Amino acid sequence: MLTKRDRKQSKDAGGPKPISRRKPKPDILVVPSSNDTSSRKRKREERQIELAAVNILKGIPHLIDRKRAITQWLHVARPVQEDEPIHEFILKYINNSQDHDYGIQVLNILQLVRVDDVDYEKGWNWECQSRMLLWHGTLETKVASILLNGFQLPEPAWQMFGTGLYFADRASKSANYCDINKSPKPNTKGYLLLCDVLIGQAYHATEANNGYRKPPCGCDSVIANGSNVPNPTETISYRGSRIPLGKTVQNVYTFPTLKLLFNEYVVYHPEKVKPLYLVKFEFVTKPVLHVG
Repeated sequence: MLTKRDRKQSKDAGGPKPISRRKPKPDILVVPSSNDTSSRKRKREERQIELAAVNILKGIPHLIDRKRAITQWLHVARPVQEDEPIHEFILKYINNSQDHDYGIQVLNILQLVRVDDVDYEKGWNWECQSRMLLWHGTLETKVASILLNGFQLPEPAWQMFGTGLYFADRASKSANYCDINKSPKPNTKGYLLLCDVLIGQAYHATEANNGYRKPPCGCDSVIANGSNVPNPTETISYRGSRIPLGKTVQNVYTFPTLKLLFNEYVVYHPEKVKPLYLVKFEFVTKPVLHVG
C-alpha cells in the first residue's frame, strides 16, 4: 500500500494516480430500515424502487422532482421485462382491444404497487372473491394523484351509474378518457392504468341510474353490458384475477333499455381497486399490433 509520502512523490513525478475506491451508484433505491418492527414497517423496509422506473415517472406532471414522494408511497416501481408472462399478456390485451379510430403505441410498461395497497386485501377478503384486471384511463394531470394517494371517488356529476370508479375491458375505450376532449390526436401521449378490481358479486344493470352511491341489492359492483365485448373463450386467469384478453365480438346478451358500445365496470369503494401496471403510450393514426 502506498504511503502518503509515496503518493506525493508519485504525483510530483507525474506517475499514475491511485485508483479510486468509490463504489458505483446502484440502480435500485433501497428504502432505509427503521427500528419499528411492526409488520407494516417491515413491508415498507422491503420495498425497492428501480431508478429506471423513477426516471419514467418523473415525466408525469406533478411528479417532477418528486423522487422522495415516489419512494415514500410506492412499494414497487419497476419496468416490466419482455420475457415476463405479464408483458405478453398486456400487449395481447391491448392488441385485441383497439376498437376506435386511433391506435395505441406502447412506450413503457411499469409494475407499480402502492404501499397502502399491500394491506387492502385484509378488509375485503381479496383472495376469495372474483377479481378482474381492467383498464382505467385518465388525464395525465391526475395520474400522479392516483399513484401517490390511490383512487378517490369523484364528485357527483351525473355519471351513468352514479358516483363510482369506472373501468373497461377495452383499452381504446379507456384511452379515450386520456384526452380532455375525448378526441385524441396522433403523437400525443397518455397513461393507462391496468388495475386489479374486486368485482365480487356483480349487479348487471339493465338501465342507467345516476343516483347510485353503492351497488344495489347488496352487491359489490355494477356491470353494464355493451354491444361489443371481449370473446369470453379467450379469458385467462393470472394470479387469481381474470384477464379478458379476447378479441372484440358482438354481444348476444344486451338489454334494449341500455345502449352501450362497450362494457363498463363500476365499484364504489376505492379500496377495491389496486393499480398494478402503468402503460405509457402514444396515440397513432391506426391500431398497432405489438409483438411480445
